[in-house]
Amino acid sequence: MGLTTHNYSYRLDTLQKIKKNGIDVFIGGGDKNRVSMAELAGIYRESKFVINFSGKPDSIIQCKGRVVEATLSGACLIERNNPETNHWLTPNVDYLPYDCLNEIPDKINQMLQNPERYEAIRSSGQQKAEQNFGAQKTWSRILDFAAQLSSSRANCINCE
Repeated sequence: MGLTTHNYSYRLDTLQKIKKNGIDVFIGGGDKNRVSMAELAGIYRESKFVINFSGKPDSIIQCKGRVVEATLSGACLIERNNPETNHWLTPNVDYLPYDCLNEIPDKINQMLQNPERYEAIRSSGQQKAEQNFGAQKTWSRILDFAAQLSSSRANCINCE
């Protein structure tokens, strides 16, 4: 999901290489092929892998929301090995890292040939994402903030 035109044609090239290996690839999003959030969630949930191109090959690498979306959905994330993502997820434990775009097709094939390793990485990534970004974490922070706000108002004599 995302742009594959203009400065991002390297993404389409990589996805085409994966397709040439006989692996089904869904390409969508971007400017012309937008999908709703519900459709996006469904696509991710039904995918074995979600590939994240975290930046242009010659640019600063970042950790995008797709990292969270992919792992929370239960797909195995394939992401550039970078310190931003590694702050949240452990390479080869929670996600499948790559250093070079040309590695991606082989990494996918290796995972498909080793379903136990695939499942271990996919499952660990989903668990780590749930711990760091899931509903329980989010609501806990919201309720803690509300409790702090309520407590500070209760201690205020002339709040109104």
